[in-house]
Formats: sequence, C-alpha cells, structure tokens
Amino acid sequence: MISRGDALSAKKAAAFESASTSASSSSASYDILEIPRARLVGQSWLSTPWTCVACLVGCVRAFARVGLPDVVVCNGPGSAVVVVGVCFFCKVCFQIYIYILSFDLIGLGWG
Repeated sequence: MISRGDALSAKKAAAFESASTSASSSSASYDILEIPRARLVGQSWLSTPWTCVACLVGCVRAFARVGLPDVVVCNGPGSAVVVVGVCFFCKVCFQIYIYILSFDLIGLGWG
C-alpha cells in the first residue's frame, strides 16, 4: 500500500517483490494498492481533516480487499498514522470478538 503520488515506493516494492520471487521458486502474486495521502506537503491545517478522512476510507477499502497485514512498515508520518490506526483498531476489535466468543464456547451463555 502506497500513498498516491509515491512513485519511488511503488518502484522499490516492485523491485523487492520481483527479487524475492526470483530467489524462491514460487510465483507469488502481489498488488500495490494506492491510497489517498493524509496530508499534502504545504497543505492548510484547516483542510487536513478532510484529506485524512479520504485516507481513512482508502485504507478501509484496501484492507477490506486484501485483509489486515501481519506487519506494517511505514516510511513517514503522513498516511502512516491513519494506516497504523486502522490496523490497531481492527486488531483490537477482532481480539475483543474472539474474547467474547470464547466465553460463549465455555458455556457462560454470552453472545
């Protein structure tokens, strides 16, 4: 997942994926998903909440398409705050769901 307009990260991700697939004999596929930037360089602080919401929606759509990642590697604070926030929120909600489900499984009648 890259921020819109980050061509360098897209090139590096493609080079990494092609090198890792050539090193191993498997032919794994990958997608590079583009999300809106949370804040543009020099953007007014008054309009920043709107672009953060657009980034949030883009993150949710991307994670709904491919699932939550096991590891998040970020190279800057802009969109990384939103990406990590969505991952953290989803992981916390998922863990709470598992916790409540385990009560139901042991027969306490929850759920």
